[in-house]
Amino acid sequence: MFAKNKPSASIIIDDRRLKKTGLYPTRLRITYAREMRHYPTGIDITVEDFSQVQNPNSIGKEITPAQRKQFKEHKLQFDALLVKANEVLKSLKEFSFEGF
Repeated sequence: MFAKNKPSASIIIDDRRLKKTGLYPTRLRITYAREMRHYPTGIDITVEDFSQVQNPNSIGKEITPAQRKQFKEHKLQFDALLVKANEVLKSLKEFSFEGF
């Protein structure tokens, strides 16, 4: 028998929509029973920078201390959003996107 579906949260970059600033918006993705909803995070970033924030050990180029600081700030913001989203998901007795 399959386990009951559990909602999950992740941070994604919405590379379908390039803003005038040359950056892409990031979104909080909530997935439940194969249905996904995206919620804005308010953080805009380039695809390359998002990749480096998500995988800091895969940096293929030299980065400045200012870039390293910015990546760390983004990582902390993303982690805080995920912690908050997971706390809300755990607090719901029955999950619904409307309740989230």
